[in-house]
Amino acid sequence: MLNPSYDVPKSKGPLYALRTIENGYSIVRPVYNGYSYAMDHNGKLLADMDSDNTKTGIMYADVPTKGVNTIYATLGDLLGWLCVLGLGVFIVLSIKGRVHKKHN
Repeated sequence: MLNPSYDVPKSKGPLYALRTIENGYSIVRPVYNGYSYAMDHNGKLLADMDSDNTKTGIMYADVPTKGVNTIYATLGDLLGWLCVLGLGVFIVLSIKGRVHKKHN
């Protein structure tokens, strides 16, 4: 995944390590004014460069192009949607219970 960025304030440190791990792909984040880095699918930092501390502006990294399959990449937000469905069922049962009590 390529994540070019000049739309957020300057940040220190790789913020997307979790995304690389949960989705199973490598990421390269080149920035004009900030912290550029490359990570593999395990969240391992392969290369980094702070734009304030470099004269060349060139970062070299050997980034793997093949990722891995992960549970999140396979199932996606299934657990979240099951929770929403369960909440809907509880709301309907609660409303039915209140209506039933009013008729008694």
